[in-house]
Amino acid sequence: MIKRTDLIEVMEAVRPGLQEGKTLIDQAECFVFMDGEVITFNDEVSVSCPCDFIDIEGSVRAKEMHAYLKRISDEFITLEQTTDQLRVKAGRKDSGFAFEAEVRLPVDAIPMPEDDEWHTLPKDFCEALTFVSFSIGKDYSNLVLTNAYIHDKCVDASDNMRMTRRLLGKKVPVPFFVPIRQLKTLVGYNPVEYAVVGDWVHFANDFGVIFSVLQVKGSFPDIGKYFETDGTEIKVPAEITEGAERAEIFLNSIVQDENLVEVSSDGTGMTITAKGPSGWTKEEFEYKGKEFKFSMPPKFIQEAFGLVDKAVLTESTIILNGKEFKHCSAIY
Repeated sequence: MIKRTDLIEVMEAVRPGLQEGKTLIDQAECFVFMDGEVITFNDEVSVSCPCDFIDIEGSVRAKEMHAYLKRISDEFITLEQTTDQLRVKAGRKDSGFAFEAEVRLPVDAIPMPEDDEWHTLPKDFCEALTFVSFSIGKDYSNLVLTNAYIHDKCVDASDNMRMTRRLLGKKVPVPFFVPIRQLKTLVGYNPVEYAVVGDWVHFANDFGVIFSVLQVKGSFPDIGKYFETDGTEIKVPAEITEGAERAEIFLNSIVQDENLVEVSSDGTGMTITAKGPSGWTKEEFEYKGKEFKFSMPPKFIQEAFGLVDKAVLTESTIILNGKEFKHCSAIY
C-alpha cells in the first residue's frame, strides 16, 4: 500500500513536462514510471522525480490518473500492474487504467549530466530571475530575447524596449538561458544546482526533482553598455512606491508582467496613471526637472525605487543603477 497524497505530489511535480492534446511524441501525455522515477517529456521540457515507493515500469495517461486520485479521499491505495492495465484499489473502489508496459517516451534523446557536471546555483538565483522577468521579450520572432540569459554574475533580460540586469551573489561557471515560458515553473521548484549538457540545461532541487529545458540557439546581446550612458540625473519622490502599489489595484491582467502603469512628468510634477476594466487612477507627486514618460509594472517600481531614489534621463531612455541591479527603459 502507498499513501495516495505521496503519489499525487510526485505526479504534480512532473506535470510541467506533459504534452496535452495531439502530439507526435509517443507517451508525451503520460506519466512514465521507469527506474524508480516518474518522468514526463514534451520535446521542450522533461521532468523527473524520485518515486522509489512504487515498483512498476510503464506508462499511464496522466490526465485521467491524476484526476481520479484527486477525487477519492482514501488515505492509502494499492497499485497492481498487468500487461495492459494499472489497477488502483482504494477501500471499496477498484479501477483499471490503460497501461503500456513498454516505455516509448524518447527520454534517451536528452543528454543527462555526469555527477561532476553539476554546479551550485547562487542562493539569489530565483529572486534574480523573477526580478528581471518583466523585461524578457514576448515576441517569438526573436527567440533569444524570449529568454533570460545567465552568465558570470549577471541575469540579463531585454525586449528591445527595456533591459534589466540583476547581479548574483556568485558567478555561474557555465552560461545558460531560461525561457520565459518556463521561468515561473522553474522558480517554483526552487532549484539549487544546474548543469548544461549539449542543448539542454538541467536544474535539480533538494527533493531530487530534475527539471530539464531545451535551450535556444543564438547569442544574447551585450546590454551592459546601455547602463553607462551619460544623461541628466533626477531625484524620484520616495512616495512613488506607495503610489505604484495603489495603482496596481486598477490592473487585473492574469500575466503580471503585462500590468503596466504610466509614469510621466511635464517638468513641474510627476504622475502615475493606471487604467483597467474596473476603473482608473491618477496620482501626482512633487517633482521638478526634465519631462519624460515611460511604463513599468507597479511591482517593479516598488522594488526598484525602493532601492534607489535617483535615475538618469537621456533623450530616449531612463536608466536606474542600483547596487544589485541596473535597468534601462525607453521613454517617449
